[in-house]
Parts: sequence; C-alpha cells; structure tokens
Amino acid sequence: MRTQSRARQEFVTLVCAGLGSIGFVLLRLVSAAQGELSRFVVAGTRWTGPANHYLHHFANSGYDGQFYWRLAADPFNIGLAPLLGIPLDHALRDNRIFYPVVGWALSIGQPRWVAFGLVMANILALLALVYVALRVCREVNRTPYWALLVLLVPGLVGALSRDLTEIFSALLVVAGLVAWRRERYWLVALMWSLAGLTRETNILAAFCLALISLVAIARGQRKISIQEVAWVVPGLVFVLWQLIAHQVLGTFPLASSSGTGDLGWPFWGFIHGASKWLPATHLHDLAKAGLYSVETLVTATLLFVAYRRRTFFNFLERMIIVAFSLLFICETQRGWQVPFDNRYATVPLVVIWFGILRGSDTKQVRQMLLLAPLVLVTVAWRLVVI
Repeated sequence: MRTQSRARQEFVTLVCAGLGSIGFVLLRLVSAAQGELSRFVVAGTRWTGPANHYLHHFANSGYDGQFYWRLAADPFNIGLAPLLGIPLDHALRDNRIFYPVVGWALSIGQPRWVAFGLVMANILALLALVYVALRVCREVNRTPYWALLVLLVPGLVGALSRDLTEIFSALLVVAGLVAWRRERYWLVALMWSLAGLTRETNILAAFCLALISLVAIARGQRKISIQEVAWVVPGLVFVLWQLIAHQVLGTFPLASSSGTGDLGWPFWGFIHGASKWLPATHLHDLAKAGLYSVETLVTATLLFVAYRRRTFFNFLERMIIVAFSLLFICETQRGWQVPFDNRYATVPLVVIWFGILRGSDTKQVRQMLLLAPLVLVTVAWRLVVI
C-alpha cells in the first residue's frame, strides 16, 4: 500500500510539473507572444530574411533561439549558408546540435512545426529533470513533491521562454552525476556525450572526471577500469563531432567565435553591466535591474548554501559546481545586457538543488522554499516580456 501511495505521489508530481510548464507556455503565448508561438524563437531581421514565413520577425538582431530553429529545421545541414532565410552567425552554433535534433524529431521534420517542436522538447526535458529528482528523493526516502524544488532556477524558465539549451544541459549533466553515483558508467558516457553536443561548455563535466580519474591512476590509488568510459567516450564523441563539422565548415566549431568575447576576468562583466542598468530611470530598465537583482540573489544564495553544505556533494560534484560557476562569474559585460543571459548559472544551480535534496533534512529543505517567491518574480517577468 505504501509503495502504491508513493507511486501515486510521484505521478502527481510529474503531472504538476507538466501542467505548470504547459500553463506557463500558454500564458506566455497569449500575453507576451500575442498568440504567435514563433515569437518564442525571437528571430531578428538582422539574421532572419523575409523569405522565412514561419517566424515572426523582430526589428533587431534577435536571440539565440533563431539559430536553434535554423538547425532544427534541417539538422543535417550544418553549413553557415542561409536555410529558409536564416544563416548561422558562426560555426560555434554547430556545437549545440542535440537540442535542435530533438526539436526536429518532434516537429516531424516539418519547418512549420519547428517552433512547436522546440517548445515541446524543453517541456519534456523539464519533466525528465523532475523524474531524475524523483529518483533521488526515492533513494533518500524523501516525499516526492520535494522534487519540484529543482525547478526553482531562473535559467530554466528563461530557456523555456526563448527556445534555449539550458534545460537540456542541466538535465544531461545531472543525469550523468546521478548515474555516476550508481556506478552506471556507460549511462554516464551517454548522458555526457549528449551534453557535450548540447553546449560545448558541458564537456567540462567529463573533463573534471578525467582529471580526478587520471590523478587517482597516477597515484596508484586504482587501476584503469571500465569507469574510464564515463569520460573517454564523451571526449571521443566531442572530438568526432568537431572532425565531422570541420569537413563541412572548413573550421572546427570549438575554435569559432562570434567575436564578441564571452569570457573575461571574474566579476568584471557583472560590475560593468550593473553600472549600465542600476542607475536606470526608465520603467523597463528599472524592471530589468530588479530582475537581475533577483536572479543574482537566487544564484548567490544557492552558491553560498553549496559552500556551507559542501559535504552534501562528492568531490566530482564539487569540481563541476566550481568549474561551471567560474564560467558564470567570468561572463563579460555583453552577457549582462539582457536578463536572459543570467541563464549561464543554470547547470551549477541545478546540481546544487540535487545535493540539497539528497543531503538536507526536512527542516533545511523547507528553509530553501524562501527562494520560491524570488523565482516566481522571474516567471512573472517572462510572462509579459519576450
């Protein structure tokens, strides 16, 4: 009877996650998107030509989602030349092929359905993330409803809002960590191989594991074993994709850059970015400054909790949190111009939530609910702003 009750609770948790995600999309669709799902893509006239009749065109440079749409329309065409009116701005986009492939599959290869397929892909990824959290709750005998806490990360909502890759990144990196704890090394290899094909920075997870493994082997603490597939396979898959893309592009995607510079000295990007929008007086800029402040507070709080409760994480998880957090704090001013770029902290924050679920007692977990109103502020923002 107890098993049936828990199964029912887990089912209800997934239903709540699904209904919440779909409800958010529908509300955003009728408010910010004015009934056009293609507005989620945020295709700008700088990169999207008038020949594309499937997307709403904004009179600006658009956002990353337009390039994921371009790849999802035909993931077998990874060249930079325009496809349905959209070129790739640089070869780096081809590193992020997995999310568009899923969107392409869900749209049945039909360009007119790609906008729908990309949104559905992210909703399914959110459900999968909650399912992995449910498995962790089951391991530590925690009430299933607490699995919903992993959704309290602003970057997840931002990714769902604009057809971005952060939900898949968080899902695949965390799923690999959960599989590693269970010594399912081939599953780790699969998850992190796909993570590396979702966003190039995700290969850091396999790199961290490689460092730990090689040091342990060099010190004679253990011998080479089947464990090595967990980092060798993702590395090989990543390199293989670089070679395949090079045959088409004439350059390696990892060596490509938009020329804007995404990384700099720690915190300098935030300081320079904040100096632009904190003194703002226009209502929209004030709202953006408030959103940045809320997202930064959520990020700082979770990072502080992770430091205080570092025993909740194994050494690999701590390395991954540090590595991905360094990427976030080294983000340049360009990344702090619009709130949606605060999504770069998504992966380490989701990893932290999983550690909290695994290691905290019920009282400590309840205290973390104080972050919920802050994240709801970011949800409200994205309901009304494209």
